[in-house]
Order: sequence, then structure tokens, then C-alpha cells
Amino acid sequence: MKNKIHKRWNSKDIAFLQKNYREVAISELIKKLNRSRSSICHKANRIGLKRDNIGPLKRLPILAKEPSKELAWLVGYLLGDGYLTTSWTIGMKSKDNDLKNFYIKNLKKWSKFKKEEFVIDREEGEYNDKEKGKVYTCENIWVVRACSKEAWQLLKKFKDNPLYSLRFFPEEYWKFILKGLWDAEGHMTPAKGIIEIGFSNSNEKILSLYEKLCLSLGYHPLKFKDRDESKIMLFRMREAQDFVKRIGVTVQRKRLKIKKILRKIKRKLKKFNERIEIYNQLKKLKQQGMQRKEIWEKISRKVPISTFDKWFYDIRKPGKNFKI
Repeated sequence: MKNKIHKRWNSKDIAFLQKNYREVAISELIKKLNRSRSSICHKANRIGLKRDNIGPLKRLPILAKEPSKELAWLVGYLLGDGYLTTSWTIGMKSKDNDLKNFYIKNLKKWSKFKKEEFVIDREEGEYNDKEKGKVYTCENIWVVRACSKEAWQLLKKFKDNPLYSLRFFPEEYWKFILKGLWDAEGHMTPAKGIIEIGFSNSNEKILSLYEKLCLSLGYHPLKFKDRDESKIMLFRMREAQDFVKRIGVTVQRKRLKIKKILRKIKRKLKKFNERIEIYNQLKKLKQQGMQRKEIWEKISRKVPISTFDKWFYDIRKPGKNFKI
């Protein structure tokens, strides 16, 4: 290769070098900056930039190639909202600081990379609010990137075939994949005093994975089309409560919102359980041969007469519009 023409470094080129030196291949930097390898390496050395532990040759520990809850979460998050680039880069973008920190924590524990081996930036980007169905432009999106050919190749297997996750990970790790997926693309919607847990994606294989993971935990997911994406929802209230408790919610703003809704749900659930008790009492007395009038006298004033008649004549059961 011919030597590049010597030219003075300007602030724009230096800023580009500082941002990309630790993860972008030298051959790519030569093309982008139109400079020689020696010029780039010499300048990087003068301003204290290093590549030795963050470049594509960074190796994974042997145990990192085995199933773990950290890898399971990372795979779920990568499938939902992470990305892989052609320069062996593994990355994520989020407006939530707590999600960014959780991502770094799992990636560090799994890969044994040090914190200084990550590139952490803030930049302008888009935030897709799936609860409101709107896309906002944010000035300070967190961007986290790490570079390792070996880690990239391992994660690429899951990216190419999301359902491979079910073969690679034993079932005990499936809930961590589900958590990663939901942390990336999950949302919740308050509806008539209850909470609906949802997940949106345009990739049918990822949706199929999410659905299978929900079914494995005993949930009843429903899938439907919404605009350009498909959604999978959990409408049953007790399943939503169990999801929050068993799977967990990483992002604080989501946790606070769910906590507020769950307080309302507890009151609604208490009332519902009282009605179930009355309904079961009515059915038992009816089976014993008691007449309508006698049963009404026993449970009168506990429910309206119109509700009582619908229960008595098997027109309706309690909770028709109240999925638990």
C-alpha cells in the first residue's frame, strides 16, 4: 500500500479517532481518515488510546461459551434491541441509564471484559415509545459498544436463528432470555384498572421465541398485528402480576408505573374474589335443591338482583370482562 500524504491532524479527525480507535479495524480507519497506519497509530499513542484489550482479538473465557443467566439475558436483549456490526462490534442503545448499567453488568460478568474496555457514548437518536405508538428524537441516547470477534461470532448464531436459544440453553435459563427480550422491546398498558404485558417486534422468529417462552411458564399469550409490527400480549391479570414478580422489570420508570397500577389491581382483585365466593355459594345451594327465592334470601344485598339472576340461570359467570 502506498503511504498516505502527510497532513496535519485537525480536531474533527482527532475526535473521530478517539471515538472509534478502540473498536474499528485499522484498515477501516485508514480509509475513513485517509491516513497511513503509522500516522494513525502514532497519533493514538500520543493521545493515550489503546487497542490491545478491546480489539477483535479479545478472547472470551472458556466458561463464557457455556449457558449462563448473563448470556441468556444478553441473547434476549440482543434479539430485541441490540446490534452487531461488520467490525465485530456488539452494541446497544437506550435512553435509560439503569438499562445501560444492567447491560454493562451482564456483559462484564459474562465476557470478563473490563469497564474501560467498553466504548460508552451519548448521542442523538430515536426513542420508540411503543405504549403510546410514537417515535421521539432524544438528544442523549446511551450507546455502549464492545469489540471481540469471538464474542461476536457466538452471539451471531442466536441473531441468525433466534429459536437456537431453546436448544442452547437448558429450560432453567429460559426466563432470563424472556427478561432480556422484554427489557429490550417490552411494554405494559393499563386498561380498565388492570395491566397488560406486551412485546412488539417485526421478526416472526423472535416473536415465536417470545411466545414459546411465555407458554413454557404457563402463560396464555395472544398474538395480533398492530401497524407494521406484531404484538404478543398477556391479558390475564394474575399472569401480568406473576410476570412482574418472576421475570422482573429492569427500568425504574416502568417499575414505578407498574407498581401504581398493581395497587389498583389489588383492590379490584379483592372485589373479584368476593364475587367468586358468592357465586360458588349460589351454585352449591342450587345443587342442594334450594329454590331461587330461598337462595336469594341467603345471599341478598351481596350482589344486585340482576347479577344474581344471570348467575342463577347460567347466563353469565363472574369475571366475564375480568381476565385473571
